[in-house]
Amino acid sequence: MAEPKIERVDESILEKQAKEIAGLRYEQVAYFIECLEENIRREAEKDEDKGRLKLASTLFDASDNLEIARKYVSQAWKICKPYMPKD
Repeated sequence: MAEPKIERVDESILEKQAKEIAGLRYEQVAYFIECLEENIRREAEKDEDKGRLKLASTLFDASDNLEIARKYVSQAWKICKPYMPKD
């Protein structure tokens, strides 16, 4: 298994980042989720190529569920967009 790309991060930092992301407009949150989804899918593909099928399957499931979450957040954006101030 490859070395982690980033050393462990304190959970309080992750909580702060999550709050900052949640504070963005829904269209930006959806884009963030899409980027996360794509990165996890790429990792799943690499693991699948290496024969780590159980890990790959779990990561594919995670990516699929992120896609569902992204679609819901995008739908929320479509609902809110007409009421948002113009840039």
